[in-house]
Amino acid sequence: MAAEDRTEYLENSEYLDAVYQQAATSGSSEAPPAEAEIDHHYVCLVKRSCFLYELDGDREGPICRNVLEQDEDVLSKNGREIIQMYTQSDLEGSFSLLALVDSS
Repeated sequence: MAAEDRTEYLENSEYLDAVYQQAATSGSSEAPPAEAEIDHHYVCLVKRSCFLYELDGDREGPICRNVLEQDEDVLSKNGREIIQMYTQSDLEGSFSLLALVDSS
């Protein structure tokens, strides 16, 4: 499936929306309305074409945060600078980190 087709599918799939809604409301805690302002959410850092992008659902789109060399990954020095920007800021907040890595 071409990139444009994948994007359209993700944006317009009634099936994915139904599965998401079921998962989002099946937990033991009450889910807030989708438009509600919340204090906590997930941010993802990904490498794509030698750039480090931040994906944040509260933003309009990806944010290019840094350049990564071919042999660098998100946890390299340039990637850790972005992580530390959040974890060492004076802003009130809490953080958890999760890394998905190739085990080979």
